[in-house]
Amino acid sequence: ADAMSEFELFSSYVTASPSSPRHDTRALFIMNRAIFIRMHLNLLRIEAREGLPDDLQRAQHVHQLREANDRSSISAPPLVYSRECPICNTPQPSVRVCYKVCGHITCLACTGEMMLQRERNCPVCREWTDYVSLHEEEEEEKTEDKRESKEEVE
Repeated sequence: ADAMSEFELFSSYVTASPSSPRHDTRALFIMNRAIFIRMHLNLLRIEAREGLPDDLQRAQHVHQLREANDRSSISAPPLVYSRECPICNTPQPSVRVCYKVCGHITCLACTGEMMLQRERNCPVCREWTDYVSLHEEEEEEKTEDKRESKEEVE
């Protein structure tokens, strides 16, 4: 009822004095208010018809999703890190390269052969890309070896 009365007021106000800029601004304000009230009433009707989940239902749903996420992460196989080249299967290549676009890693020897053949695609996913040489320090391997030794002792 309020929305209609404001709309009627807007209509009469615009037709009564269309020449004044002050009246135009006030008319726009009233029209905006009427539109807002109508939209709010429509939203209330939709909420009443469909119903919204209360806080308890929402909390239960979040809890169920978290449990499902925990179960899926527990059952997932652990990630395995490998330095092995996926092309030639060299277990510990001395120099490796990383393809810029996709991030796949191969040994420098395999990449060199591909470059001689003018291949610019990643050998794993075939994405066209350049590569960069990885600068890996021996210290990383020593630290990894120490961790493995400690695990064997325990």
